[in-house]
Amino acid sequence: MRLYLDLAVILNFVVDLLLILGTNRITGDEPGLCRAAAGALLGAVYAGACLLPGLRFLGNLLWKSVSLCLVCICAFGRGKQVLRRGAIFVFLSMALGGIAQIMGKGGIGALVAAAAGVLGLCILGFRENASHTTVP
Repeated sequence: MRLYLDLAVILNFVVDLLLILGTNRITGDEPGLCRAAAGALLGAVYAGACLLPGLRFLGNLLWKSVSLCLVCICAFGRGKQVLRRGAIFVFLSMALGGIAQIMGKGGIGALVAAAAGVLGLCILGFRENASHTTVP
């Protein structure tokens, strides 16, 4: 199987952007397209670097955690809500991963469709701002 670095980076950027926008929608925050794109770009560059032979060590848990923190700070800012929004981002990523596994080897189109589906579910499921609801 061949893996093309440019396609992997572009795909990762699109999926990360959709997940960040979905996170913003769930939390009721402003979309912040520039911040979301910057965070997605950082995540995409990290994913591309992990594919390079000399940088495969970046795929271990420590560097994944560092990358996640940097993406969240870049996309969501450094306020109190960054941990909450980061956790929602991780859960959406895990949901997308599960959907992608269920869909099988449908290729790039299936993964982008799954990411758009997660975003659509976020928009439909959270029409009102989730940040304004109270938890008992």
